[in-house]
Parts: sequence; C-alpha cells; structure tokens
Amino acid sequence: MQYPAHNRINSGDFGPHFLCSIMEKIDTQGMSGPVDPNYKGSLTPQKHKPMMITPRRLFTPEYVRELKILLNEVLDEREGKMNYSSYFDYEKFAHRINEPEPEYPLDK
Repeated sequence: MQYPAHNRINSGDFGPHFLCSIMEKIDTQGMSGPVDPNYKGSLTPQKHKPMMITPRRLFTPEYVRELKILLNEVLDEREGKMNYSSYFDYEKFAHRINEPEPEYPLDK
C-alpha cells in the first residue's frame, strides 16, 4: 500500500525538538540567571512567624447542624416535649425547586 507524501516522516523530523515533544520534559539546565561568585548574602537571620494551622473537621457545618437537631429531637422525645414536626420527616419539608426550603421547626 502506498501512503501519500504528506504522511511520510522525514529524517529531519527527528531533531531535538521532536524528541523533547515526545518525551514531554523540560530542560532546566541553563535556566538560572548569571550568579556572582563573590556574593555572600545577608548574614542576619530572618524572623519567621509560626505557621498558621487550620484545624480540619470530620463533619461539614451542615452535617453538624443536622446532628445537633437530631440530638435535640431525641432528648425532646425522651422527655415528652416532642410537640413539633421532626426535621427528619422529609415529606413535610418538600418544596419546589424555585422555592426556599421551609424553616425548621415548622410548627412550634
């Protein structure tokens, strides 16, 4: 089978640019600027602030809110104070997509 001439690879195509594009690497040699061999730098130590650590939580704020509601409902039910609709009666909180979710508790 004879291939068209525009699909043939010439021997000149295997230059350094062709190989670099195949290997997908970056040549980092010679990328730094000129360096003065007599440069000593600043000898005074630099003050650094302690690193800021943000604590990670296992539960999202929404999950924590629902857990608090659940715990309070369990305690209210145990004490006989369950005179409102449960947050977890999801059928009572049904709403259209263009309407906001009904506020909890529905009836106090």
